[in-house]
Amino acid sequence: MSSSVHTMAETVRHMTGNLAAGLGVLSGELLWLVRGSIHAHEIRQIQRRLDQELKVLGSACEHALSAENDPEQQGLSDKTASPEMDLAARQVRFLRDEIDRLKENAMADRARFIEKQRLKYEKRHPADNGSVPQANQ
Repeated sequence: MSSSVHTMAETVRHMTGNLAAGLGVLSGELLWLVRGSIHAHEIRQIQRRLDQELKVLGSACEHALSAENDPEQQGLSDKTASPEMDLAARQVRFLRDEIDRLKENAMADRARFIEKQRLKYEKRHPADNGSVPQANQ
């Protein structure tokens, strides 16, 4: 037998190493699915709250516009609708910023996760360092 042909023990060792690496990747991806679904749920919750605030802002604007067109309520429109509209508008801006921040954090978290997986693979398989693709940025 030549030295280039693997023995049965080497073949089994390589197969179990590949199986262990595959199971590690699979478990990492399953963990990421759970974490990703938690991120998505949180964003959906904030999106619902944003929709509610947009409704409040819309009805406050409607009230203010209808008061402007009604001469009997013109004096009241500046006093009653303005604080509510201002609060709703600030809340809308806050919620939109929060959604953007959560999406950015989720993308950064995914990039860190991929980098961690890549480093873990390189540590286990130092001979394959050149063939491991880099994480998407």
